[in-house]
Amino acid sequence: MKAEVADCTVVEIKFNPGLRQYQIAIEIAKGMESLDILVTDVMMPQMTGDELARRLRLAHPSLKILYLTGFSDRLFKEKVTLWADEAFLDKPCSVRGLLEAVSLLVFGRVELPPAFKAPERLG
Repeated sequence: MKAEVADCTVVEIKFNPGLRQYQIAIEIAKGMESLDILVTDVMMPQMTGDELARRLRLAHPSLKILYLTGFSDRLFKEKVTLWADEAFLDKPCSVRGLLEAVSLLVFGRVELPPAFKAPERLG
């Protein structure tokens, strides 16, 4: 899914058994002039989120990364350090928590619309 939202492009690649989503993400990113943030799961079937981030940063060095994980112990076992442009959020998380984390990484501050209302939890 690709959507234009408030001066930004959101590309969502959903899990589909048998497809290599990381290859789709890499191909889409190659065709984009700029890419601000990658929101990725830590553990995926064919590639870790850290490896996907490393590959995308080859074309987009200033890419910010938000790792979503239900396994934070695994994140820090394989990736000892989070860099300045990286953060992680435990799953399940609230929609508000996800938006705040993205806003903080991209804009350096938490900025949500005043009347924002969202469901309590995400996956």
